[in-house]
Amino acid sequence: MPALPQTDLRTLAACLLGGVAMVDRSAFLQAALSRPLVASTGIGLCLGQPEVGALMGVPLELYYLGSARLGAAQVDHETLVALLLSSACVEATLVGSCPPGSVVAVLLLLVPPVGALSQYLDRAKNRVRQDVAH
Repeated sequence: MPALPQTDLRTLAACLLGGVAMVDRSAFLQAALSRPLVASTGIGLCLGQPEVGALMGVPLELYYLGSARLGAAQVDHETLVALLLSSACVEATLVGSCPPGSVVAVLLLLVPPVGALSQYLDRAKNRVRQDVAH
């Protein structure tokens, strides 16, 4: 079997980190791996640019700092938003050779719609879980 290229290994590592961060959000370690700053920096580290991931993670962490999943409150899935936007930020700086600050500024405009999409997907996942349980 031929060896995987380095990009495939980085993508695989990013996927594994994303999966662990998603599980950490609700059931597993509860070690704050799901917080936007940690998840964004981790994705950046996996993709070879931790400073870009952290640059994206700081405003996302501040944006979602006050949101908490308490009781029946439905908040945005901040981990999914952080993973999606951070990986897009790293890829945009690699492919487009754009300054990371300007890429972060543009991607921050996508936080509300991506947050709404993440909330919809989280509700759909919960409905499926309830249907399976009953």
